[in-house]
Amino acid sequence: MNAIPKPSPPRHASYDEIASEYYDPRRHPTCASLRELSAAYLTPRIELASGAAKRLVEVGVGQSLLAPSWRAAGGDLGYVTLLDNSPSMLAYSADWQRLGTRLVLADAAATGLPAASVDVLISSLGDPYNSPLFWQEVSRILKPGGICHFTLPAFEWAMAFRDKENMSTAEFLRADGVKLLLPSPVLNELDQRRMFATAGLRLVDEEALTRQALTSRPAPKLMCVPVDVPAVRGYSLQRP
Repeated sequence: MNAIPKPSPPRHASYDEIASEYYDPRRHPTCASLRELSAAYLTPRIELASGAAKRLVEVGVGQSLLAPSWRAAGGDLGYVTLLDNSPSMLAYSADWQRLGTRLVLADAAATGLPAASVDVLISSLGDPYNSPLFWQEVSRILKPGGICHFTLPAFEWAMAFRDKENMSTAEFLRADGVKLLLPSPVLNELDQRRMFATAGLRLVDEEALTRQALTSRPAPKLMCVPVDVPAVRGYSLQRP
């Protein structure tokens, strides 16, 4: 009798390797639920910036949340820059370039944007680059008084699915059966706040979002934790 082959262990990968199916809610319902919670935090704050902010940037954009919200609020897309370090993920926002936005292929921690040039920075589920280098870059490119609105999976929820060997990665099961580990450094509240402060950014607002904030059916992984456990945290930070 032939032995059943053992499944290959998860391997570290980049978002280019999952990009083609990342936004498929049937294959990745957790991504869809987290994105909806992220949008619940970011969209009203984007709308509030209408009429005041002039230069806006979305980092790690993928399928943009900023561009449609800004356009719906009457904002000029000519002032919007959409940035990602993955060509495949950036391609999801290609249609916005035709409507006036600028698309930039660059790393979140080294955007190449001028210092003190951004009024509002948006980052939806920015855990892949949640590092001191990124927050130093945010502080560098924001104008004095500029605001960064940032979301990421909540520490309390994420740690329910991670082992000690892979505390800073998220596991994705691709359609072909390959398991991939993607960067996802998620910190507890104290360490996250310290990283903001070290970069010279002032926390002005935050919100913990549970699955109760969803209008769609929660992904199974969101149902595996108590209803009051945050799944996404949103932060708003200002450069003094």
